[in-house]
Amino acid sequence: MQQIIECPLDFDSLPAKWEELPLPELYRRSLEEAVEDLPSFLSADAIDDEEVVGSTQNGGWQQINDLLPLLYRKGAWSLQNFTDRLKARKPEDAAVISAFVVKWEQEFKQYKAECSR
Repeated sequence: MQQIIECPLDFDSLPAKWEELPLPELYRRSLEEAVEDLPSFLSADAIDDEEVVGSTQNGGWQQINDLLPLLYRKGAWSLQNFTDRLKARKPEDAAVISAFVVKWEQEFKQYKAECSR
């Protein structure tokens, strides 16, 4: 999560394709892995709630929101299980994340429908 937050991108002017991100190839691949592995990372029982709260407070979810459309072609991506578990411990943060999760799931379904045409 920290790698996503500290990413040196201008999130207000991202390119249309992941391969066009203005980052060195190694950093781009590392960032791609961080975003793609986030659901698995957050599903682990040992996840630190404070790291999630820090990401929430530092705009990390908006950054993921900006990067995800560039990764849609790579398959499904969901944090629903994580947010469901987080609700009991950190309801305010879970609410912020859940809003993004619902948005991403809808956008991914729309993307898949457009690709099927």
